[in-house]
Amino acid sequence: KKLLKNFYKERKKMFLKRKIDLVKKSLFLCLFLIMGSFAATLNAAEKAEFVINDEPFIYKGVSLIPWKKYTREEIEKKLGKPDWHEDNPGGWCRSYEDKIIFNFNQENSFDGLAFNHPEKLKGLNIYGLLISKNDNHLSIVKKLIELKKNFNIIYKTNYRRLKFEITIKSKFGNIKLIINCSDSDKQEVTDVSLWYMD
Repeated sequence: KKLLKNFYKERKKMFLKRKIDLVKKSLFLCLFLIMGSFAATLNAAEKAEFVINDEPFIYKGVSLIPWKKYTREEIEKKLGKPDWHEDNPGGWCRSYEDKIIFNFNQENSFDGLAFNHPEKLKGLNIYGLLISKNDNHLSIVKKLIELKKNFNIIYKTNYRRLKFEITIKSKFGNIKLIINCSDSDKQEVTDVSLWYMD
């Protein structure tokens, strides 16, 4: 009886030890996967050509602050001659390297950015939303859900586009982020713009 009791006691110990080892391995694997995912996100963020967050936007080493007033001459002196520009009573804009457009309102305050050719960018990081040239309608929806961001999708069939509108709260006030996707089979991202709403 004593031998049998000891035998069951040892088996119970071994079973518990195996269970503890299995739990430890599972926890280690989960931690490894979380760290890998975090590292991949950081890596993608580092590779983004343009980063937009609660800091001033940096382009060619020049700091652009939302709502700060700039003159046309000042922008062209700092950033060089634009490859395209527009001036009208509602405001003005300057485009550089066919990648980025800076928008200014009628009071000359910097109030928005636009990226008309995302396929030419290394990547965008807008408040943690990473947009690359391979993104499309479904991948953007998935990322927004993962980031727990509220968003609306507006279907504009007359323009053959799918349009996302996302409001982001920032230290500069509310930002309206607009992402347009084509209505083709690929539904790729065609342009991205954001507006500081005050």
